[in-house]
Amino acid sequence: SDITVDTIHNIVVADDGFGDKIKIPSVLVDKIVGKKLIQAAQREQVIVELAWDLPTNHVVQLDMWMSSASIQSNLFLRAFAPYRRKLNQVVNFKPHYAVFALDGSDPKIYNELCTDDTGKFCAEDPDATGPITGKEVLMEDVRQMCIHVVHKVQRASMRDLMRGHPGVEYAQQFWDYVEQFSTECPLDAANPQ
Repeated sequence: SDITVDTIHNIVVADDGFGDKIKIPSVLVDKIVGKKLIQAAQREQVIVELAWDLPTNHVVQLDMWMSSASIQSNLFLRAFAPYRRKLNQVVNFKPHYAVFALDGSDPKIYNELCTDDTGKFCAEDPDATGPITGKEVLMEDVRQMCIHVVHKVQRASMRDLMRGHPGVEYAQQFWDYVEQFSTECPLDAANPQ
């Protein structure tokens, strides 16, 4: 193969249907490194150490579309919060909330889904006939977005900015808030609080 250590990073190993049968750690190496490993293994036992480094000059953009009324989203945010704190120099997180408009001449059809009678800003009702309304969900979505926007701070060294490396915005108060939200404000219609 003509694959080199420089071009191997562009290879995506596809599963041919038997990937679940592999029970040992597997890595892809270029031909030159492979030959060296084979030659060394023919002489003596070989121990290989694998290391993955986080790129220091790259920032990952993580956009999440969600609703504050989504139990799955809230569980993910609560579980992800500690990791987000550790990744605060390399991950830009941007929340997006599910908001829609309703077209209709009768405001009664909005049934507390929207902020007002215009039907311009609405959110889904998470518990149908339960006590939580789409309007309340939308207000919570706005609250979370405001916490994120107001409290995000730029995290980058002057050296990184001078080199043209993008900075990371991090909102500690947002992560503190969403980490506690699902336990402090459960979406259980049988036990509204």
